[in-house]
Amino acid sequence: MVVSVVVIGAGVVGLSTAVNIQELVPDVSVTIVADRFYESTASYGTGALFIPSFAQGMPHNNLKLLKRWVKDSWKFYYTLASSGESVNNGAMFISGYDLMDKLIPEDPLYKDVVLNCEEMSNTEKHTLGFHDYKYGFKVTTIALQMSKYLLWLQNRFEKNGGIIIHQHVKSFHELTGQYNIIVNCSGHGSSTLASDSKTIPVGGHLVKMKAPWIKHFILTTRNAYIIPGEDKVNLGVYNKSNSTDLTACSQHTRDIIEQCEKLCPYIKGAKFDHNWIGIRPFRETLRLEIETIPSGDRHVPVIHNYGHGYQGIGLSWGTAIHTAQLLHQYISNNKSKL
Repeated sequence: MVVSVVVIGAGVVGLSTAVNIQELVPDVSVTIVADRFYESTASYGTGALFIPSFAQGMPHNNLKLLKRWVKDSWKFYYTLASSGESVNNGAMFISGYDLMDKLIPEDPLYKDVVLNCEEMSNTEKHTLGFHDYKYGFKVTTIALQMSKYLLWLQNRFEKNGGIIIHQHVKSFHELTGQYNIIVNCSGHGSSTLASDSKTIPVGGHLVKMKAPWIKHFILTTRNAYIIPGEDKVNLGVYNKSNSTDLTACSQHTRDIIEQCEKLCPYIKGAKFDHNWIGIRPFRETLRLEIETIPSGDRHVPVIHNYGHGYQGIGLSWGTAIHTAQLLHQYISNNKSKL
């Protein structure tokens, strides 16, 4: 028996989850249903730096579980970045500085998985102009060029036989008659789709600049960061809670550039390219669990995987593996009900 699975959402979480279900669960057919793809998703324009930490808005799930998701994500990204396919998948090694005003226990959460994580001395911070920050780390990690990575994931999904449908889903019941199992990766859409009042949309405003001389990232806990990509540098960020407004504010653009120039004076002279605003699904704890919903004379399982907030890159592949494992276990235990 082939079990039909539908994944709602085509951002980095949805695509990662769909691919892992295909590759880790036998005898399933997987369909992605979404109303936004590629550059229309919240994943497309992000800085996409693997730097998971509580200081950068990590959901407060079980620490052991968080470390598992982080480790699994890193293993996958390392494989991509160190392969001959990195030019196509968008993964690249990058070094830079992570600056903090205070150090939360267990942070930096990435310290035991990235290639290098070394605390900066006061002399180093002063020399580089970071003396205002109490803590600083020199880090070698991985960045993803999302314009490449999302396409690469989608192509991998389709080569595996996956089906893609462009559709806005207003209710799970629209899908219960067509699929055996529903996987919800709808991000902030879950506030209505799953009636989840704990999911809050947070608008993130980035400024894309042309500055090819910038080679290192600078991340801070003061909503200022600089993350270079292949052809543009991401300056951020202005966050607005409970907002789905995708309109760029010129004053916010100026504020972002000004605060980044203070952080890194040699960014001056960079040429403005464009603004990008995306809506992140913020939730105090990431939701990854199974529930069942009634549909006629049966109950249909819905596996939720959403609420990654600012940690879509840090956690998405790890939570995708976890979701696939939950789905596999459910099928094994409930074959007669499907």
